[in-house]
Amino acid sequence: MLTRFILNNYIWKIKVVPANSPYLIDRLGSTTVATTDPDELCIFLSEELSGDFKKRVIAHEMGHATCFSFGLLPEIWECCYPDRRIQMEEFICNFVADYGERIFEITYKIMGDEALEVLPHYLERLVA
Repeated sequence: MLTRFILNNYIWKIKVVPANSPYLIDRLGSTTVATTDPDELCIFLSEELSGDFKKRVIAHEMGHATCFSFGLLPEIWECCYPDRRIQMEEFICNFVADYGERIFEITYKIMGDEALEVLPHYLERLVA
């Protein structure tokens, strides 16, 4: 499994931790299966994750890492009441996790191999 990746010149780490790890306590104090820590530039994943659920969780956490790396959080926060900021960020990351793969799949069907070249550059311009 990949243990490091780069987003907008930020070097992120991925660490698999025990299910009872303190790294799996989110901003609201709840125990969860994964967290993204922008201070440590690290995504923490429970060792108990597997299969399609693991894929969805990783996509969700990549949403958080992307929002931070490209400075999108202030724009997201500007669009909602302060007490809804976390809820909106979670909604966006769930959207990425739930629909991102399907969006890429259809784009690839429409464009073929050209999508592998065009789509990443388009998305980079969109979020940069």
